[in-house]
Amino acid sequence: MLVIAGLHDSVIGAYHLVLPRQWNWATGLQNVPASLEWGVYTINFSWSVLILTVAALVFYAAAQDPQASVFPRRVVFAVGSFWGLHGIYLWFHPVPVPDSLVWLRYALAAFPAVAVILHWLPLWLTRVSSKAGARQSNGTIVGA
Repeated sequence: MLVIAGLHDSVIGAYHLVLPRQWNWATGLQNVPASLEWGVYTINFSWSVLILTVAALVFYAAAQDPQASVFPRRVVFAVGSFWGLHGIYLWFHPVPVPDSLVWLRYALAAFPAVAVILHWLPLWLTRVSSKAGARQSNGTIVGA
């Protein structure tokens, strides 16, 4: 499931590289100061690079033994937390869309919930399975 989470993050990062052209941002930014136009494109590019880097970390975590190190688990937890906060923000500040695309506003707001599940469910499942394995091996829970 973490591989799917990594793919999710990769697609979001890559999509944001083409989003300004697809949504024709240049038209909407014609009458703004050059520094603001630069800032919008720079933030979007930086967001893309950041999310692609996060995706690489999630892929790295997916390749690790979940019990071997806490670092991958903490990274995945942090990424899930980020998507959760992003979702909360979108619920309070929805993406402005034309009336014909109002359904997209709700899809974009629900999207982070899927991301949280993709990132956190594997953590929960490996924690539950590691506790069960610890009980079977010596009758106590290790690392609880």
